[in-house]
Amino acid sequence: MRLRFSDIFLEENLREQTNSDAEFKRIRDTHTDYISIHDFPPNAESISSEYPAFKTRFDKHVDTFFHDIQHYRRVLFILNLEMAPTERDYTDDLNTFQSKLPVLRKILDTLCNNENNQLLVVTYHKTLLSLKIPRTHIVLKHSEWKEFMRGAELEAWQGWLDGITIAEASRTYRPV
Repeated sequence: MRLRFSDIFLEENLREQTNSDAEFKRIRDTHTDYISIHDFPPNAESISSEYPAFKTRFDKHVDTFFHDIQHYRRVLFILNLEMAPTERDYTDDLNTFQSKLPVLRKILDTLCNNENNQLLVVTYHKTLLSLKIPRTHIVLKHSEWKEFMRGAELEAWQGWLDGITIAEASRTYRPV
């Protein structure tokens, strides 16, 4: 983070995953091993053709991220693991999650320069529910959801966010 994510998703490190499909073009950053699932259109001719627009959006997200965590008194971070139940195959093993989540918690505290931030982890991994980490709430997704952020999934998100308060002054939405 000291580099403000400048070493992440550089064009020369991007490779399309073999498990890309009609819905998602999965792009792996070979330097960081991060995967972008929804940033490149599935019908794009190449990574190069879409990269300038992607990089502009990514840099804007990074600028907004650092601005907001420096200017708001309370911050909610959401770690949304796996877009679908089948995505469990592409996430790290549970031991890695269990060892890395406390590290992430410390990084967020340092980044925000205080303890006035919360982390919501949303996952299909039931085993993670047993983790107890300060100011971290781990919740379970359900595989029967049919529509993204509608119906049962929307109700679940509303329940997970119940009790998480963000000061009125810091409620902003800036489309990117």
